[in-house]
Formats: sequence, structure tokens, C-alpha cells
Amino acid sequence: MLTLLPFGRVFDYSYCIGMYSQSGQGFWAPQDFVLGRNGRIYVLSRGVEQLGQRISKLDFDQQFQGQFGSGLGVKMAGLSGRDRSSWTIPEEYLFRMNT
Repeated sequence: MLTLLPFGRVFDYSYCIGMYSQSGQGFWAPQDFVLGRNGRIYVLSRGVEQLGQRISKLDFDQQFQGQFGSGLGVKMAGLSGRDRSSWTIPEEYLFRMNT
């Protein structure tokens, strides 16, 4: 276990969530995440070019709940908002903001 003490705070490594995967129950080049309602975690996977780009939904018990957003952009760079109805996703290749 690794413990870090930056700026007077203590951070202890607890556990990993997810696995490396081009599709399905894992992440491929994860860029950002959002903690949603009811303990859900949404992870933005950037993938490469047109492969592996998606948003995966899971919980803290590592139960995969699905994925969506394939084809949303070419190089998605972030994820902000509280739930799917209010997200903003910046897209670097096409220089646009997806909402």
C-alpha cells in the first residue's frame, strides 16, 4: 500500500476499479470520470481514432452497468456534469463541445 502526504493530506491506495479492454467491461485510455447519483461512476474512454471511444457506467463494487456514447466524437477530452442530461464533453479533434 502506498501512502502519500502532499500538503498535509494523507492519501491511501485502496483498490482499483475496472480493467483494460477495447470494448465491454473495461476502459481503453480513460480520460475522465464523473461520480453520478446512486453510487454510479461514469468513465470516459478515449480509445484510439474510432476504436474504443465510449462512456462506461459502473458502481463502486465494480459491477458493470453498460456503455454508451460510441461515435460521439473523435478525441473526447473530458466529462463534466452530474448526470447524462447535463453533461458537457469537449472534443479536441473537431474543436466543439458536445452536450
